[in-house]
Amino acid sequence: MSDLELFDTDDPLWHQMPEFNQQDHGPMFTVKIHFRNEADMNEFFDLINQRRTKRKSYWHPAAEVRRVADKLWEDTK
Repeated sequence: MSDLELFDTDDPLWHQMPEFNQQDHGPMFTVKIHFRNEADMNEFFDLINQRRTKRKSYWHPAAEVRRVADKLWEDTK
C-alpha cells in the first residue's frame, strides 16, 4: 500500500467494488475582499444581490446549499 492510498485495495473486501470518482465542486477562483467601512460593505452585498450573514464565504451567483451529511449508502441487493 502506498502512502497516498487510504485503504488496502488488495484486501478481498474491496474486490468487485464499483469504481467511484468524486466530482470537484469547489470554486474555480477565490478572492478575499476588504472593506474600508460598513457602507462599502453594504454596497458590495447590494451589488452581488446577496444578504450579508455570519458566513465567511459566498458564491456568486448565489449557490444552492447542498446537504450531504444526512445521506448514506444502502445496498439494495
